[in-house]
Amino acid sequence: MIWSKVKNPITELRSTKLYTHLKQQNPTSAKKIELFVKSIVPTLSTIKDIFPLYTRHDANHSYRVCTRIEQILKKDCFNKKSSLNLSDTELFLLLAR
Repeated sequence: MIWSKVKNPITELRSTKLYTHLKQQNPTSAKKIELFVKSIVPTLSTIKDIFPLYTRHDANHSYRVCTRIEQILKKDCFNKKSSLNLSDTELFLLLAR
């Protein structure tokens, strides 16, 4: 399997709509998710060593899952004035999944 080059996980995180919306709503939670990602990246990078035939599940995979979630969610989930607006907790959990 050929894997694409992994970019900086924090750069990828910050480029997501989920993160951007979280940061607008709650900058403290945005910092916490950054710390979480920084702390989990080393562990995620070892999965290929333990399960060499397993689908890639590193920080880049997490980024791709976030971008897919953004494609699935309704636009109003990112609208503070909408009843569908995602809460800080929901955004954090989607980013941490």
